[in-house]
Amino acid sequence: MKNLLLITALCILSLAVSAQEAKSNMPNQADSAQSTAMAGNDLKTQFAPVMSAYYGLKNALVADKGATAAEQGKALDKALENLDTKSWTIQQRNDYTPLAKKLETDAEHIGANAAKIDHQREHFESLSTNLFAVVKALKINSAPVYWEYCPMKKASWMSAENTVKNPYYGKQMLTCGSVKETVN
Repeated sequence: MKNLLLITALCILSLAVSAQEAKSNMPNQADSAQSTAMAGNDLKTQFAPVMSAYYGLKNALVADKGATAAEQGKALDKALENLDTKSWTIQQRNDYTPLAKKLETDAEHIGANAAKIDHQREHFESLSTNLFAVVKALKINSAPVYWEYCPMKKASWMSAENTVKNPYYGKQMLTCGSVKETVN
């Protein structure tokens, strides 16, 4: 009988130790939430140069300045290359990876065609659509992003301001368009 009690006590003690070890190896929800929040801040920091170059590019196209647009396209391409996707969560990489090459290709074309503003604007359309998808999926913006639309071009772009300044027609039709969505 003593042996049975001793064996039962050892089993209970063993189960308690196993449960405690399992609990200590599991991340708690607060740690997980903090980790996710830190990853979000890291993404915002990593994407700040991307957004800055994008807005610089948009403003250069608004001003009909192909050479400046090319400089911003090159800066955007470099900023995209500098993203450290290895530090991201699997979901973040899954959201970004299908668009990464498209973003880089558009930035390269814009950067390589200073004398061809029409060609830059063609690539800006695709670039805007794909980068906006990244902004929405990864929530990389630290300030509101305004998704604006030009009915003449049937194309959209992002803006840091709630004022329409059309990059597709520049000075020719500066205020053509409207804000369609705001991402906070």
